[in-house]
Amino acid sequence: MSSRNPSQPHVAPDPVADCSQLRAVISDPARYRIFLSQRDESAQALLDLVQAVRVQPHPVLGPFKVYCCQLLDYPLLDPSLRNPFVNALLRLSTASGLHPKNLIIVGVRPLGDYAVAWGKYGDIWQGLMHGEKVAVKVIRLYANTDRKKTQRLNSRHFLVKL
Repeated sequence: MSSRNPSQPHVAPDPVADCSQLRAVISDPARYRIFLSQRDESAQALLDLVQAVRVQPHPVLGPFKVYCCQLLDYPLLDPSLRNPFVNALLRLSTASGLHPKNLIIVGVRPLGDYAVAWGKYGDIWQGLMHGEKVAVKVIRLYANTDRKKTQRLNSRHFLVKL
């Protein structure tokens, strides 16, 4: 596996093939068990697959204009597959203790000296990323923090543009 910058999205060329393969895996109990048993580099590659950016011809503007989307946002993905895909990836993430690499956010500059909100597991800060105002949840970890539990609880938090 390459050591590319996790903040740079991986470009995957064929979302239709990715969707077909993932549907086949989650539809077959034996293959699904194998999928969920993946660890280390193979689990990381599967988790990164859904976050890979697809460069596609724009559906209205035609082949000369492109747009980017992640697998779960791919317009030709059957909407009934989104939840099973997300559930499979969350289960793999929990079992492997890994998460998609591009969920690690780099290049955010904090705005202000204090968090704008806080909770049990972290603080919400305003920041700037690529010139845009964003909100960032910063997870608070202590020496005795159960890191796996914290990762599981915070796996659905994202960067939000303000």
